[in-house]
This record gives sequence, C-alpha cells and structure tokens, in this order.
Amino acid sequence: MILPHAFFRHLQGAVVAGLVIMANDAHAALINLQASNTSIEVGDSVSISLKVSGLSSTATDSLYAFDINLLFDSTAFVLTGYSFADPGLGNQLDLPGDPFNLGFIGNASASGGVVDAYGISGNDFTFLDTNQATDFPFLTLVFTATTETGGSDFTLDLSDPALSFLNTTFTNDLPVTYATTTATVFVSNGSGTTVDEPNTTVLLLTALLPMLRVYKRGRRRTG
Repeated sequence: MILPHAFFRHLQGAVVAGLVIMANDAHAALINLQASNTSIEVGDSVSISLKVSGLSSTATDSLYAFDINLLFDSTAFVLTGYSFADPGLGNQLDLPGDPFNLGFIGNASASGGVVDAYGISGNDFTFLDTNQATDFPFLTLVFTATTETGGSDFTLDLSDPALSFLNTTFTNDLPVTYATTTATVFVSNGSGTTVDEPNTTVLLLTALLPMLRVYKRGRRRTG
C-alpha cells in the first residue's frame, strides 16, 4: 500500500521537522497485537487489536501513519468490520480541536487471507506530537468465525516490505519494537447437543409392550 501523495503536505512543518531529525533509536515505541477472546464458537466474532505504547509528547515521537498486513485463516474467518478509534480515546490519528486538521484517511480490506490496512493522520504535526496519547489501539479488526478450527493464528506480517509506522516527519519511520505479533483463536462448533440415553423404566416398558399385545389377543380369543 503506497501512502497517498496528497498527504505530503504541511511543508513548513516538514522543513522544521527535517531540521530536528535525530537518531531516536534509544527510545522505541512498542507494538502489540491482542485478541479479544481466544476461544469462541462458530458464528461468534473476535476483535484483533493493534496497539502502540511508549510514545511521548516530544517532537516526532508520535504515530502519524501506518501501513500493515495481517495474516489470517480465510477458511475459518471472514473480516466483518474494522475501526481506528478507541471507545474511550477516540481516533488518536484524528484528534479534535486542531484548526489545521485535513482529516483522517484509512481503510482495511481482506483478500486471500491477508488484511491490508493503513491509516494517515490529517492533524498538524506539532498538534499531534503534543496531544496524542502515549498508549492506544490504532486499529481493531473484527472477524466472524465460519467453521470449527483447532486453533487459527492472526499474525502481523513482519516480512511485508510495505510495513511502516511513520512519525510526524512523515518520511521517517517511528522507531518501534514488537511485543506480541500473533494471537491464536480456537473455534468450536457450538452445537453442544447430546442425545440422552433412555432410562431403565423406558427400556422395560418397551420390552413389555409386545408381551402385552400378545396377552390381549389371547384374552379376546378365550372371551
């Protein structure tokens, strides 16, 4: 996924940011993948969230854009929804109160067991650096289970050549390290139906029924 050229803007901010680019490898944000449940039933949904933590309010230490691929088992799950917003914090790449906000752009689509997702902030660089939360989920993907599975993995594809997390210089990577990049979800059929064995009384009645019929026929003949 190539980030839209329309977002190479805020040129004056980029020039200033370019003057203060420095080696920031000593401080790296943490990327973590989590599943809302590890055991569900066919027809249930599970949310796979990607979270960033360890950011600060210093210059260029914020998440401005990302582009990721998530690998999943398309024979057992289907992508049914996605969100870039945290219920409590909102979309941290689309902060309110910024008079220069050009608007957030993002999308997620699935094909052949791969979800391609990206998000690009429209916030002013300095505004985002100052006001973005230090820890937040930046992407939540919702999958619905379609069949039983003994365990299916959802994995952030670290081999994706387009994998990127950009800071507010927009042309430089945000230094990150990876905590958990795979979540395994088990799916049961959910039927839970069992056939009770007949009790002893039922078995006896079933066995005596033919004998009772024979007895009645004999009485009719002698009567």
